[in-house]
Amino acid sequence: KDEMIDIEGFRFSVLKVVRNRIEELQVEKLDSSFVNEKVTALENNLTEQMDVQADNQIEKESIPDVQQDNITPDQADTSVRENN
Repeated sequence: KDEMIDIEGFRFSVLKVVRNRIEELQVEKLDSSFVNEKVTALENNLTEQMDVQADNQIEKESIPDVQQDNITPDQADTSVRENN
């Protein structure tokens, strides 16, 4: 009797495994669409940040660097006095 297969029990077990797997696949599908949305949002954010950095770099390059003249405070004072 022990070697007889319990058909109903076996059928129930198989159905339970199949149902679990279907649920897992549905969850994975939901997760993947969620992940895809997040990845797209991050890509857009990164692109915006890179655009902003590029704009900032262009602005920096277009503004002349005042400190290149290497004028010390003493030199600045004398040049003002000479102009007066």
